[in-house]
Amino acid sequence: MAQESRWGLLWKKYLSDELTPDEWTELTDMLKTSDEGKKFFVDNSEEAKLLMHLGYMHSVNDESIRRKIEQGRRASSAPHRTWTYLAAACMAGMIFMAGWLFYGPKPKSSAPVAAKATAPVEIAPGGRGAILTLGNGNRIDLDIAKQGLVAEEGKSKVSKVAGGQLAYAPATTEALVNFNTVTTDRGTYQVTLPDGTKVWLDAMSSAKFPTAFTGREREIEVTGQVFIEAARDKHQPFRVKIPDGTYVNVLGTRFNINAYSKNAKVTLVDGAVQVGREKEEVILHPGQEAQVGSKINVLSNADIDQVTAWKEGFFQWQSADIETVMDDLQRWYPIDVKYEGGKSARHLTAHVSRSNYLSDVLQILESSGYRFRVEGQTVTVLP
Repeated sequence: MAQESRWGLLWKKYLSDELTPDEWTELTDMLKTSDEGKKFFVDNSEEAKLLMHLGYMHSVNDESIRRKIEQGRRASSAPHRTWTYLAAACMAGMIFMAGWLFYGPKPKSSAPVAAKATAPVEIAPGGRGAILTLGNGNRIDLDIAKQGLVAEEGKSKVSKVAGGQLAYAPATTEALVNFNTVTTDRGTYQVTLPDGTKVWLDAMSSAKFPTAFTGREREIEVTGQVFIEAARDKHQPFRVKIPDGTYVNVLGTRFNINAYSKNAKVTLVDGAVQVGREKEEVILHPGQEAQVGSKINVLSNADIDQVTAWKEGFFQWQSADIETVMDDLQRWYPIDVKYEGGKSARHLTAHVSRSNYLSDVLQILESSGYRFRVEGQTVTVLP
């Protein structure tokens, strides 16, 4: 009975996404080694929950994961034809749940999972979290801050709202203006600015903005990668500045800025923006991307899904070289990357959940012909 109660506790915490890394390991071990544990999952799973997870697995766009799950399904010798619809749904859900537990998204944690003596340390993915730096220099860890009011800047109120997002209450034009900065490490975060503009920050990114927009234009500064849904106000245009001198002028639109490298990319989803640097300016229309270098080149048919996949929780590489892939992984996982010998000229196309442990991602990359050596938190790309 005590064992069954333990299964019940872990199952409840799993459904509410509250499992710790150690509990995750305990849960998957139970599912792998205990027939009673498997039966518990079937007996205590509502059909809707099982079908939800079954639908999740169908939506995963990764052949290696789907192939492993399919192999597990074919290996089952249960007499499916004699089952009722609900029993079939439960067993299918259990099989897919097993695959989802082993190969799907893992519990979010910013720290590496303690490894067993015979296994390498699992390196956990990034999650959701950021640091808010106030105008007076005080820093607030938004990952641990409680929901509700977290700061008051002049007459502006800063709150952490449902979903772990940061929101600024509108302030009057007479409000004392301070500048705040939201900075991510290996995590993502969303901020709603005082004018209603929404800003999503990817890992290793930042956004600096005033606590009230009181001038002729609304100006913010960003680094790294951000997605912006700018609130429309024809009397107060919105302007984004990037450290390399690039700027983006908008009235109301949605667009992505990737400024990780010295040459920024601005990709427009809808609306219209003006991208400029020094004496050159271009106008973008939906589906176009400005690639800023010594000149501004405009790509007419940008892959919007690929560009914004990070915002939906995925790595999506399209004919990417290994350096691009490893740069993305190094921003999301606490690793150092080294290269041994010559770098491969192979290019990778893949769509992978960013909730996976690093070992799962590397396994997917290895199925595409790459080789790696992992020593602690150092990943060496082999020739």
